[in-house]
Order: sequence, then structure tokens, then C-alpha cells
Amino acid sequence: MKILTIIYPSTGIGESYTAVSFSKQMKSCGHEVIYIGHEMLKFILANSSDKIYYFKNNLMANKILFEKVIKKFEPHVVLFTDYHMYKRNQLIKIPFYFEWLKNTNAKTYIIDTIGNCYKKSVEGSIFGSDCLSLQVPNWVEKILRPVPLHDPIQNYVEYVSYCALKNRVSSAPTVDKILHKSTNDDSKIILFPIGNWIDKIGNINEKKSLKLIIDTILTYIDDLNIKAKVFTFGYWDYSFNFNNIEIDQSFSQLSIEETDYLIKKSNLVITINAISNMASRAIQSNVKVVTFVNSKSRTLESLKCECNISQKNKKRILEYFDDKFNEVSRYMIFPETAIEVLNKFYSVNKVTKSLMNIVEIFNEKEAAEILRSILIENDKNNSDLYSKYIESCRKLPCLSKIIEEKQNEKSY
Repeated sequence: MKILTIIYPSTGIGESYTAVSFSKQMKSCGHEVIYIGHEMLKFILANSSDKIYYFKNNLMANKILFEKVIKKFEPHVVLFTDYHMYKRNQLIKIPFYFEWLKNTNAKTYIIDTIGNCYKKSVEGSIFGSDCLSLQVPNWVEKILRPVPLHDPIQNYVEYVSYCALKNRVSSAPTVDKILHKSTNDDSKIILFPIGNWIDKIGNINEKKSLKLIIDTILTYIDDLNIKAKVFTFGYWDYSFNFNNIEIDQSFSQLSIEETDYLIKKSNLVITINAISNMASRAIQSNVKVVTFVNSKSRTLESLKCECNISQKNKKRILEYFDDKFNEVSRYMIFPETAIEVLNKFYSVNKVTKSLMNIVEIFNEKEAAEILRSILIENDKNNSDLYSKYIESCRKLPCLSKIIEEKQNEKSY
């Protein structure tokens, strides 16, 4: 089969890696794959011979490009991600119409990382009737959910399939070279995927809010008095001064194989995106994950939060914002994911939740205890739970089989 993978630009980068990972699975099964996507693909697909076409910032140019690719390649299948981001940013960042896919001979499959897409009834979304749920057109063949971001469960509606990501990379010389050059034998390696969220920031106060979040997390690590190298994944233009940790942006652009290898070499992955594709890749590699969330109420009341904020953190907050600052979302994590949404997500995906540590960002005591247990006491994941998870993943049908069976249905 011929597979066209369309990766709609997102403020994160994990969705792109997930889509490429699935596409590489298809290619390993003998299928031909090409891509339409954003400029980051040149790094994610480094050393790949697959053809890549890049989105333009003009609707008509993208329509011409799309029609050209369809006519020349004649795909049997289109893999599309991320529909959630497409609906949020439709015609704002990248002008593209999803409905163009309807008028082709290819069958469309949506990679649904958040789990909020459905076709015929809201039961297809893990969020049910919540406003976050998105109805996709009925002509979409299937909704595909990646594991381990989602639990390895079988379909609970006929048009939803759960597919396991693969991670079999055993070497990456470029990564080894940088790690050998920049870290000591006793240095902890911490990966902090930040994505391209800084691109979505619209004003100086939001930019300060994101810097506050990053500063708070890194201070927790610095206060442990251990040598650590924090490799950012993505981009920020902030500067920080710490006593014990170094920040390195050498890995801001890596191929998918190099990324998976770097994750395996890390002692810890930290994230401020509670529904993080990169965190799920760490879980897959049995690397500890700490996800920082923020349940601060959306009110104008000063420092209202479900956890006790230490005086040290209050002081840090007030260094960024004086007490009269009236931005209601000033302490929200990027992207702004309501705590109610996270609770719903993890009430369904209980295995994924149990394999990561979810911490209130301003709960200094709890954050310090968890980071200490991982980085100093070398606390490991529950081996029995992890083994059961791996076994469940192995039982999942591969993406190629799911698509081949669906395509064969149409041929009768």
C-alpha cells in the first residue's frame, strides 16, 4: 500500500514523533510512505529516504500542493495527526482544509493522541459528552490511539483501535558523542521536552508565566545538590543561573531514532504537559517520568491553589508578578489543560498514570521528595506492573494489520 502521512503543525512535537513512528511501522511491513508536514520533519526524518512535502502559509498554495501529491502518489491510505490541534488552530497557523481528504480515493485514519475524537456517538471519546470531545466526519475510517499514552486496551467501539508504539533503537553515535563530551560519569541526565509552546505565547505576562514554571521545576532539581545535565527538547529563549545543574540545548533537533535513544539514556524525563507523547515514550523505555500539573483555580484570588504553596515559592512568584497582577491564567501550565480534563484522562488510562509521577508544581515538599527518590535513591518503576504493561502491548495488533484488515473489508 501507499501511505500518505499528514502531520498538521502543533505547539508540541511529540505528536509528530508518534505519527512518524507509526509510519515507520508501516514502512517496515513493506508499505511505501511519504509525508506532508512542517519544517521539523527534516530533523525527525534525518537520514530517511522518504519524500517530504512542506506546508506553506497560503491556503491556495497548500491546496495545489495537496492535489499534486494525491495525483502523483495516488495513496491508498492517509494518516492524519493532530485533528485536535487542527480544529483549535484551523486556518490560523497553517491554512489547510481536512475536508480535502474526502474527495480522494484514499481512506483516512486519524491518530488521536488525546483520545477526544469520536464518530457516531460521544462514547467513542474518552471524555464522553465533555466539550473537549471532537466529532470527526463519518467518512474517516478509523481513529487510532497510541499506546502507552493510552492504556493497552482493546477497542470499546468498532472504529477505535489501540496501537503500540515501537522503540527498538540500540545505538545513536551522535547522541553518545554529545553525552560523552558534555556529561561526567556521575552526572544525572535529565530530559525536559518543551516543544514549541513558546510560539503560542501572545504577551509578555504569559511569557513570564512559562519562565516561572520552568524556573520553579529546575530549582527543585538544583536544590538536591547533585550534578545534573538538563537537556531541553524544543526551544526556549530564557536564561537561568543554577549552582548544580547545567542546561543544554544540543538536542533541540533530533531524528526519531536519536530521540528514542536519548530517552533510554536518561535518568529522568520531566514534562509540563500532562498528556505528553514524549513522556509516553519514556514510559515505554522504563524511564521514570515526573509530570508537573497545576490545579490553581481560574480566579483572581491571589495564589489560590489546591496545595500549600511554600513561602519560598510565593517569593519566587512575586519576583515575576507583583501581587496586583490580574491575569487569571498567570500560573497555568502550558498548554492550558484544566485539572478536570487530566482527571478524566487518567481515570480511563490508569496504567499510564501509575507509571508516571504526577505532581502539583507549587507543592515544593512533594516535588522534592519525588525527585530525590528518583535521582538520589534511584527509585525504579514497579517491575511487575511494567512487565504486565509490556506484555499487554505485545498483544496489541500492529498498525499495518489494523489498516490492512480494514482496507480488505472495502475490497469485497
